Amino acid sequence: MTTFFTIVTITYNSSKWVQEAVESVLTSEYSVFEYIICDDASTDDTWEKIKLYKDDRIRSFRHDRNIGEYQNRNFALDKAKGKYLLFVDGDDVLYRDALGRIANYLEHFPEVGSIWGVPDKYIKQNALPLLLNPQQSMSWFYLANIRIAEIGFAETIFNVEILKQLGGFSTSFISGDTHVKKLIALEANVLLVKPGFVFWRISSNQASSKLKLHYNGYRNNVLIDREIIKAINKKNLDIEIKVIQRNILI
Repeated sequence: MTTFFTIVTITYNSSKWVQEAVESVLTSEYSVFEYIICDDASTDDTWEKIKLYKDDRIRSFRHDRNIGEYQNRNFALDKAKGKYLLFVDGDDVLYRDALGRIANYLEHFPEVGSIWGVPDKYIKQNALPLLLNPQQSMSWFYLANIRIAEIGFAETIFNVEILKQLGGFSTSFISGDTHVKKLIALEANVLLVKPGFVFWRISSNQASSKLKLHYNGYRNNVLIDREIIKAINKKNLDIEIKVIQRNILI
């Protein structure tokens, strides 16, 4: 029988919050899932705290050396047996009813490549849930400049098969999540829903924090968009590429 959900927690020196993160997953109202925890060679007692949990749903791994955030996520992705994947990082909290709500969306929209929780400010003129096909998604990103792909892991559910087919998360970009979400939206339908799956904390280790430190954030987005525009060209979507290039100054 195919596992429906894989929950992944990646950790690096997450001792302060990791037990809250793990326990929030284990006490989810929707209780049938596999739970993968991958520690990236923490130098504090994160791993010792992880090993306290003996739940049969848990498969835990520890790297001998620090391999980096996206390599760690890809390691977990390779181990995933579920149909859909949600990241609950080592300083996050999964809301008790989140998996049940996600399962309900997937029952009604089984064809989606990803589900994104999107704040109201991005979709003022649209009722949720809202299904976008690839052409609509690209128009939102590049013609209307609606930046929904930049919302992070805590509000994103991935179709595991599609994510693996795309090669997982690129290590060439600071924000590998934004990159792969745009690729998914180019290949499959995306369902926009109300946010609130995971409570997430901002830390200096996160890619989103690194983007804000200097001009590399802008450069990162330009490099991602160049790659996506090349992919749009290959798809022959009915979108004005010259208008997109003008809008994002590429």
